[in-house]
Amino acid sequence: MRLTRRGRLVVRVGGAGLVLLALTAGVLLLDRPAQAGSTPQSVPVSYRVVLPGETLWQIAGEVAPTVDRRDTVARIAELNALSTAGVAAGQRIAVPVQTR
Repeated sequence: MRLTRRGRLVVRVGGAGLVLLALTAGVLLLDRPAQAGSTPQSVPVSYRVVLPGETLWQIAGEVAPTVDRRDTVARIAELNALSTAGVAAGQRIAVPVQTR
């Protein structure tokens, strides 16, 4: 099957239109901010400096003694964008304030 000059032009323009449509849809979908909830909520925090020999586990027990330490350690790591639970002496970290 052979296309005429006009047919080739229609196929090229149609293909370019599909590519443009796909790129536009991709940009619109990827450019949307992530939404976890309807309204952002701030987390009350305080800051403290890690003492020599101190661990996140110990800090979690001090700042939220009535809460499961695993949850508090996870919140501290999330607040400070820590990839591990290790902290260094002298490091300033944000810790959640217990509101009870």
